[in-house]
Amino acid sequence: MSWIGFIVGVGLTLFTWTTVMKTLVFTRSGVPLLEQGVILGLRYLYARIGRLIASAESRDNFLSTMAPGALLAQLAA
Repeated sequence: MSWIGFIVGVGLTLFTWTTVMKTLVFTRSGVPLLEQGVILGLRYLYARIGRLIASAESRDNFLSTMAPGALLAQLAA
């Protein structure tokens, strides 16, 4: 059972490092799948919640938090 955990851990580590390398080193190679999923998911959530806010100023203030939220979500992912 510990071998399965080891293999899964190594696989996740390699996946994470390839994503980091694509993002930071090979910047023109395209958006990694993990980042793309995080950004699309956040964009969907922010759009849905933003529609519920009536005031344009309040909506703008809320939507302006998406970029820092996306950075934190990518780090968490």
